[in-house]
Amino acid sequence: MRRTLELAALAALLCLPAPAAPIGEGADSPFGIVCPWPDVGAIGAPWIRCGAGATQLGNWPVLEPERGKYDWGPADDEFRAWQDEGLIFAPILGYTPAWASTGPKSEASYPPSDLADFARFAEAISRRFAGRIATWECWNEPNIEFFAGTIAEFADLQKAMAVGVLRGDPEARVLFGGLAGADVPFLERCYEQGVGPYFDIMAMHPYQWGTTFNDGWFTTKVSSIRDALDRWGDRSKPIWLNELGWSTGDAGVTEDVQARLLVQCYVTALGLGHLGAERAFWFCVKDWGGPGYGLYGDDGKKKRAFWSYKHMIIEVRGRECLGRVEAGDARAYLFGPREGQETILLVAWAPGTDAVDVSLPIAGGPFEARDLLGEARQVGSTDGLALTALPDPVYIDVPASAATLAQRPEPREFSASKPDPGTRPLIWASVHPPPGTEHVWLVPGEPREVDLRVFNGTDQAASGEVVLELGGQAFWAHVDVPSMSLDRQWVALSVPEGSPEGMSELRVSGRVGGIDLAAYATPIRVAAGPVVEFLANSHLERSLYVQPGASCGLSESRRFGSEWVYKLPVARPGRVDLTITVGAHNGRPWSVSWSQDGATWTPLLSGQSWPEPRTAAIAHVDAGDLYLQCKGQDQQVDRVMAVFVGPAASPPSLASRRTRYVHGPVDR
Repeated sequence: MRRTLELAALAALLCLPAPAAPIGEGADSPFGIVCPWPDVGAIGAPWIRCGAGATQLGNWPVLEPERGKYDWGPADDEFRAWQDEGLIFAPILGYTPAWASTGPKSEASYPPSDLADFARFAEAISRRFAGRIATWECWNEPNIEFFAGTIAEFADLQKAMAVGVLRGDPEARVLFGGLAGADVPFLERCYEQGVGPYFDIMAMHPYQWGTTFNDGWFTTKVSSIRDALDRWGDRSKPIWLNELGWSTGDAGVTEDVQARLLVQCYVTALGLGHLGAERAFWFCVKDWGGPGYGLYGDDGKKKRAFWSYKHMIIEVRGRECLGRVEAGDARAYLFGPREGQETILLVAWAPGTDAVDVSLPIAGGPFEARDLLGEARQVGSTDGLALTALPDPVYIDVPASAATLAQRPEPREFSASKPDPGTRPLIWASVHPPPGTEHVWLVPGEPREVDLRVFNGTDQAASGEVVLELGGQAFWAHVDVPSMSLDRQWVALSVPEGSPEGMSELRVSGRVGGIDLAAYATPIRVAAGPVVEFLANSHLERSLYVQPGASCGLSESRRFGSEWVYKLPVARPGRVDLTITVGAHNGRPWSVSWSQDGATWTPLLSGQSWPEPRTAAIAHVDAGDLYLQCKGQDQQVDRVMAVFVGPAASPPSLASRRTRYVHGPVDR
């Protein structure tokens, strides 16, 4: 995402109504904006995403400058300043104060050393604003640079925050930290860490760039998140598109273009209620010196997008989105009648930059067509509705009989149900992969300690048993966890000699403090040797990335560019079995080479194809570092796995390492 830390934290949240429900004006409105500003309530988009480095309502470092010492003044002032505008706040909680950060320079992007600190902050702020703020979000874009921790660490952060919010306000709902893009692999890794019960609403940021809106791509992205939620049993959870927008600082995006893209995107989003899309927030309210995403310019003057947003809400408020209409090369959506009215609303536009002729079997014209700002003209005739659609959408009142033209997807019910400590236990357990890889790995016949963490979010010390089940074996860990604390210990696991290589499943369950833990299954890898495995665009991947000076970028769980290098530690001398999902855009040429000195390269893989999994073997590497060089035109890498196969290791010492942290650091 091309934004500074402060600006990207300002994201917006879009709430779309459930099927067959009219678009409301208050808490049931689908419209939102990132950050408040004077008179922004006049737009009619009541939802405001704020906090976490952008504004003070939710900004942890400002509100808790020292552990346990809260300064609520900035949050109270912000809330009071905007409540008369009729705004509804959905704050982001984050980032980490310097006193709590695990970062080498106390950076705010790093996770806190003690999860209980974040849980206590979430509890304190949700209790303070109970009855006034009903939704809280955990972090912003944790799948990119805004969170400098592992996926497992973010899943723990999400769970700790949800526990804190539930303690502070049992009626409040928790958002998953808004993902940059539709990062399904990141989301699924979090599910593999047992995060499912600890959020009520999914959040994503389906940005796209350029001067035209690709509605097919947009729909596919939202659908991919919906499919992931469904696969993991969260069919009822809604989705918030809590950042989207276009910048007038980008080439070709004038104020006119930004205004039309806003309406095209929002109308399309309103048609995705069948996917659970419930709210959408525009990023952002003001330019603030750049980068041009604002509804207000840097000088505070309202841009054309301000007025197109305001007028769109006037047009669709109180109407149900009936669905899309087949209109040839044009885009068209129908919205039902308002209460007491007989006509319905058609919204139509040309999806590219050229005009498109539209002819629909809607008799009874001529009809009034209103442009982005409400200026009217006549279109159509008594025989039918024919018009030349332009990129700027138009709003046309048509007879109710035209509703038969709408393509209505099968309706589904979505709701962020009230959290329940029975389904969201205040005590939870997680198993973390070892440093430098994505999954726990086991070598057959070699016992290995895994990192078990148990968080007690109750007011009483808790004792009990955590059960780790693997391949018909059960491994038990007794835990004693003080109130609002994390217990961390290492549990020895093993699989028998001769066990087949590949993915297996470790089931985590148990009962601690009289509470049944939320059971979940996490994948583990059985391999012939130590494993280095990472997902592109993860914190782990970035820690192994070596910048060679060539152009390279990130997109969701993918790295792309013309040349880059990874440096992997060699755990054992011997053979390396490599699996890498690699290719190039539009099937262009690509290659992967390896080196141990970073200077002399040996070809390993090459091709001319879209990304797909590839395997290769390096006959022998010495202890030290293994460099992997990726080169090609628009090359892309999704994930990498290297298995280091060498002589069997000496059996590790399984002396019981055990560390309990109440306020101290967690070794990372």
